[in-house]
Amino acid sequence: IAIVSVALFETVAGIAVNSLAILSDAAHASFDAITTAILLLTTRWALKPPDEEHMYGHGKIESVGGLVGGIALIGVSAFLMYGSISRLLFREVLVQLKPIGFAAVGYTLFIDFFRVITLSRTTDRGGVTVRANLYHALGDMASTIVALIGFYLATMAGIPQGDTIGSLILSILLAYLSVGLIRTSGMELSDTVSKKMVAELRKQVINTHGVLEYKELKARKVGSKHFVDTTVVV
Repeated sequence: IAIVSVALFETVAGIAVNSLAILSDAAHASFDAITTAILLLTTRWALKPPDEEHMYGHGKIESVGGLVGGIALIGVSAFLMYGSISRLLFREVLVQLKPIGFAAVGYTLFIDFFRVITLSRTTDRGGVTVRANLYHALGDMASTIVALIGFYLATMAGIPQGDTIGSLILSILLAYLSVGLIRTSGMELSDTVSKKMVAELRKQVINTHGVLEYKELKARKVGSKHFVDTTVVV
C-alpha cells in the first residue's frame, strides 16, 4: 500500500510540475508495486495442490506473472527514455518549481527510509529474502535521491537539463531491472537450472549410502520448489 501511494503521489506531482525525473521515479515505484502484487497473487494460486493437469503444482504461474509484468515495464521505461532523449536533443521543457514536487520526493524518501529501517531490523531472522529486499529498498532510496537532485537542478540551480538527465538515468535503471525480471522468469519457464545446483545434486545422490551410480539426472524449478528425477543403481 505504501509503495502504491508513492507511485500515485509522484505521478500526480510529476505531471503537475512537468518533471520527467519524478515521473521516472514513480515508474520505478510502480515496478516495485507490480512485482509485489505479482508475488501476492501468484503465490496464492501457486499454493494450490497438484492436480491431473498440473502434476508438478501451479508454481509456474508466478513466472508467467513476472514475465508479463517485466514486458509491461520495458514499455514504460522505453517511453520515459524516448521522452528524456527528445527533451535533451530537440526541445527544452521548463520544469515548474512547485511545493508538490518536493513534497512528493520527500514523502517517497520517508517511505524508503521506513522500509530500510524495518528490513534492517529483521535481517537476522528473515534470511536471504529479507536481505534482498533490504538491498532493493536501498536502491529505491538511491533512485529517489537521483530524482531529487535532477528536480533541484532544473528548478533552483538554473540547470534545466538536470531533470532530464536524472530521468534518463532512472529509465535506464528501470529497463535494467525489467530485463532482469524477464530473464529470471523466462529461465524458470524454460526449466533452466544452474550448473552449480546440478553439481550439488549429483554430489548428494552419489554420496547417499547404498547408491552405486545414477543415470539421467534431471531437475526443474517450479515456483519455490525444485523437483529432481533420477535413476539410481543400488
